[in-house]
Amino acid sequence: MRRADFRIITDTREKLPYDFTTHRGPVDTEALETGDYSVEGFEDVFAVERKSLSDLIRTVTWGRKNFEAELDRANSLAEFVVVIEAYPDDLANHIEEYGRKVHPNSIFGSLKAWEKYRGVPFYWCGSRENAEQVTLDLLTEWHDTYGVSFS
Repeated sequence: MRRADFRIITDTREKLPYDFTTHRGPVDTEALETGDYSVEGFEDVFAVERKSLSDLIRTVTWGRKNFEAELDRANSLAEFVVVIEAYPDDLANHIEEYGRKVHPNSIFGSLKAWEKYRGVPFYWCGSRENAEQVTLDLLTEWHDTYGVSFS
């Protein structure tokens, strides 16, 4: 049976949180040590990190050290994924538009290295709406896999 009555936790530092309007359970804000979203009771088991395209570029360049510290924390989790609110093709246009001095191949190379050596999948979702749905699907799948109800 597919359950949807679990409690989603959104990190207090999340600047543009998803509202998960299609989720039947509660969505609350609390401090998460790792990631932007998790499920109540499983904050130390799995998490989703949300990245807008601008945030992704910042993460790979100026914020790299902070993100790698987050990846270190994520090593203790069973599952940690990053959802990106764009398609890969959007990256080059975005970099050009904002005059950034980084090549898209540098960004892709960093992501591939993190996937390979840190085991972190990056989901290119195409839009904020799709990324929100992917996040909800992942949280639901993880919750259902562990078979726990918080009602």
